[in-house]
Amino acid sequence: MRATRLALYLDTSTLGAVFDRDLPERSRTSVALLEKLVAGDHEAFVSDLTLREIAAAPSEVRQGLEEWVRRLRPVGLREDEESRALARRYLDAGVFPRHAAADARHVALASVFDLDVVVSWNFKHMVNPRRRNGVLAVNLPQGYPMIDLAAPTEVLEVGP
Repeated sequence: MRATRLALYLDTSTLGAVFDRDLPERSRTSVALLEKLVAGDHEAFVSDLTLREIAAAPSEVRQGLEEWVRRLRPVGLREDEESRALARRYLDAGVFPRHAAADARHVALASVFDLDVVVSWNFKHMVNPRRRNGVLAVNLPQGYPMIDLAAPTEVLEVGP
């Protein structure tokens, strides 16, 4: 873990929640976290996978998401064979169900690039004890770091 700032991988749900009018508290929390990132409290990372998911969003949401990405100026990560192979290991080990392969890919990218936390609102397929433990069980024997999977509420409480 970095001394003061965390390296945060943002999945699409963290950004997309800004526009979730059905869950206003979730929206406020995501905005607050993104504002902390814009202020430089932590370092933001997104991947080409995240950007492709944003590009597939409805146009009115996509434009807002793209504006947040511009404001954040995140470090961009590209999927490569190493991250795809790690994602396959997660799937083969049953850490992620096959239909959640994109979630495995997000976590693999963050692991390969030695980030601190994957930030997501996806409690079913990412942010839960079963996934955290499974990711660690695959990562550590393969030489990958411990990585946390956390909701924006958890990360928002961590100061710089």
